[in-house]
Amino acid sequence: MKLDNEISVSEIDYAYLKDTYACPCDESKMYDKFLMPVKAKGMWVWFDGEEEPYLDLVLNYSSVNFGHCYPPIVEIATKVIERVDQIHSFHSKDKLELSEYLSNRVSSDKDYKVYFNIGGSAAVADAIRLCRYSTGKRYMISFDGSFHGVSHTAASVVDDRLVAKEQFGVPISDHTLSVPFPSKHNDVTISDCLDRIEKLILDNDVAGIIVEPIQGAGGFILPKDSFLLELSKLCKRCDTKLIIDEIQLGFG
Repeated sequence: MKLDNEISVSEIDYAYLKDTYACPCDESKMYDKFLMPVKAKGMWVWFDGEEEPYLDLVLNYSSVNFGHCYPPIVEIATKVIERVDQIHSFHSKDKLELSEYLSNRVSSDKDYKVYFNIGGSAAVADAIRLCRYSTGKRYMISFDGSFHGVSHTAASVVDDRLVAKEQFGVPISDHTLSVPFPSKHNDVTISDCLDRIEKLILDNDVAGIIVEPIQGAGGFILPKDSFLLELSKLCKRCDTKLIIDEIQLGFG
């Protein structure tokens, strides 16, 4: 495939480069052939060697919900990069304005501080660290089918079926407790789930609970109605921290 009069991507054997030099990625687990995107626009993605585009129903795990290369976002990003590309150790005007916006969206009565990190695994690890530091407790409660990242701390609260935890060389989930997720597709009731969580809190020094509003890697699983609200109420009643690891909703 040629893009805008450029050299044909297929003139280079990228399948060989992948097999020789690259670690596996999600693509290798989901498809029975090598697919390499070479162009994306709106809801459509073109792959090397494929004439027809594919309809993208995932949109980079909901991080580009306006579509790939959405012109207004491309324009804004281009202007920002042309002004200052990246100075990690300093606050920028854009970061400060976004901090104010996000804090006000969370609460109009209290000024929350916003911390930016470099990715999901790092954000989860920091959230767990803050739970443990602020409470002085050790255990985290997560849910069957959950996925929160692949770093040491983030992987500790991931379902064992979704991360090969033996690769870390040491036990990483000794202080993780797991309960069934009351989805719309199973017979786990909200009351049974909350009862199990409350018992775990009473029997263990639980620092916090981490939950996905919609489980992504588990199969885009939606919880039963009112579950998240009832879980929040339980955490407030038991004085337990609650981490909302949000991806699929596209909020943050």
